[in-house]
Amino acid sequence: MHSHKAYKLADYYSINSWIRFKTGFSGPKKEKNLALTTGQDLNTLAKEDKEKDYSNDEIKKFFKEAVGEFDKVLSLFFPLEK
Repeated sequence: MHSHKAYKLADYYSINSWIRFKTGFSGPKKEKNLALTTGQDLNTLAKEDKEKDYSNDEIKKFFKEAVGEFDKVLSLFFPLEK
């Protein structure tokens, strides 16, 4: 399953967010444990990249904000039970 969304990160960066889920197996071949892998790509929008020249501080802030973004998005698909 793939999911795409364009939105503002930290009310500043216009980004594309792609999250992908894949099924498969983990562990030794004899065990065939079911597995779900996931990954997320975050990038700024190309049309805005041409207009912006990000400073070192802005780049650092992007990566700082991006670290927690995966957990936020993942919790939308798999909310913790209470």
